[in-house]
Amino acid sequence: MTGTRTAGRLTASLAVSLTASLLIAGCGTHDVPPTTGDAPAVTGERLLAVPPPGWIRTFEMNEAGVRLVEFMPPGGNTEQWIDKVSFESFNGAGGNAGGSELPDPIVLIQHIAKERERECAGFEDYNTFSGFENNYPTSVRLLLCHRNKVSGRGEISMLKSVQGNSDFYVVQRTRRVEPYEGRQPPMTNEEMGLWSLYLRSISVCDDARPEHPCPASQSADPA
Repeated sequence: MTGTRTAGRLTASLAVSLTASLLIAGCGTHDVPPTTGDAPAVTGERLLAVPPPGWIRTFEMNEAGVRLVEFMPPGGNTEQWIDKVSFESFNGAGGNAGGSELPDPIVLIQHIAKERERECAGFEDYNTFSGFENNYPTSVRLLLCHRNKVSGRGEISMLKSVQGNSDFYVVQRTRRVEPYEGRQPPMTNEEMGLWSLYLRSISVCDDARPEHPCPASQSADPA
């Protein structure tokens, strides 16, 4: 396993370490997968998200209360990838955790940022949003890696974390670029704005809780 793929799968292990002391042993699981375009209809709490148009599923994991799906553009190489988006949900180490027992979105992304900083020669971290979306605590952060010490490439990542009542959700969009110096990554402001709009379009809802309403078109058949 390469270091870059390990970094891409780090979120769940970080979250488990943050919540392990709060989990209640013996509770039944409540798996809520990231909802993607070809997912079956579900009710209750779920992530409303679709990959960018035309992107294909390249990885899927569902074990120990953690679900992860990754998408890349057609023709992408799973090891030497350039663009990737991942949808992840977890409820702890196989247990069902309530909202108060799941990590704070800001704290979790800060931990992810610290791990990324150790992997990078030159690193910047920007909070772009922290607040509530659909009455769920939410945080969005931009991470800029000037040069990954393993891949030798630069990496631009925008992450969105949402603390649900039953699960925690993390969406990551990442692009590998040539290593760079200075504070301006090799990405236009227009592209960065499109990334921001894309993450803003992703939300969590629960048609069983009026304080977290689902869009009318999603109440029975989420996209």
